[in-house]
Amino acid sequence: MHQRLWLHGVLGYPVVSYAMMNSISDSTPPASGQFVRVDVTLRSSGLWLGPVWAVLCGIIASGRFSWDARGALLAGLTLFLVDGLWATCWTNVVETNWGAIAARWNTSPPPLRPRTLPYMRLGAPGDRATRWLSQLAYWWQTDSQPLVSTTFSSIVICVALGAGLAAVLGWPVLALSAAALAIVQIGIVINRATGQPVPAVESVLEIGLAWLVGHAAFGAISLSSALLAALFTLTFVGGRQLAEQDTGLPNWRWPQLIAALVLLLTHNPLPALVLFFVLFAQMLLEPGLKQGRGGAWFVRSSQAWLIAAMLISAFTIS
Repeated sequence: MHQRLWLHGVLGYPVVSYAMMNSISDSTPPASGQFVRVDVTLRSSGLWLGPVWAVLCGIIASGRFSWDARGALLAGLTLFLVDGLWATCWTNVVETNWGAIAARWNTSPPPLRPRTLPYMRLGAPGDRATRWLSQLAYWWQTDSQPLVSTTFSSIVICVALGAGLAAVLGWPVLALSAAALAIVQIGIVINRATGQPVPAVESVLEIGLAWLVGHAAFGAISLSSALLAALFTLTFVGGRQLAEQDTGLPNWRWPQLIAALVLLLTHNPLPALVLFFVLFAQMLLEPGLKQGRGGAWFVRSSQAWLIAAMLISAFTIS
């Protein structure tokens, strides 16, 4: 379970609301009258590790962060880009049930007196086009506009604002933002516009790209940083599978082992040894899964060790 915090504007006044979320996605758009909604995910239980920590680890991995106004500004803008704009774009595009909205077209009766042009014969192409446009206008005004007007405006604003913000942060961040937009499109293709969650694809956005953007905002991305971002993304996927389906333990365990081997092969034996001990501490909790405590319990108990592993790895390659 996690919480989703909604920040939106209603008639020019800011409003904050939230909804308790289970593993099933909430694809219900907000009420009409709202212009834009910004979604920030707050996980209150289970796997609460998310994009904020991934961005911070990417910043640390860059080794270029400075404790001054410029460094704080760059970090804040990067966090807003990832956990604000990207998260909002994902929610409004992927977690909206576009299929159900489109299906209302067939259930929406046309208006009783559609507008017709003078001297137009009944059944002619112009008459059919007029009736189709009339039904389209009726469907939009009665069924679609109250549901998706905020969604459309949120998508447009987030894409435009995200592109401008990424351009300010530099062309590598702009390129990664384009990749994030592609990930969003992949998500809606995989769930076939049904609004169902796509945790594996979302994890790439929340962890992998978030880590890389944090690194790119301060310096050139290294091969070791990109590899660690990919490994911890796989770990995060395993954590979500454990929290939601009680599966995915290999995806949680083996990427961390490979991360320790990466540090060892890059001539960092002491941090690699620490990562082995961190992984061993998590393995000591695995018998609890066989005792019926569940994957969510394991993730809650182990994620502090995962956070430590990410932090150690980021500091090591910085």
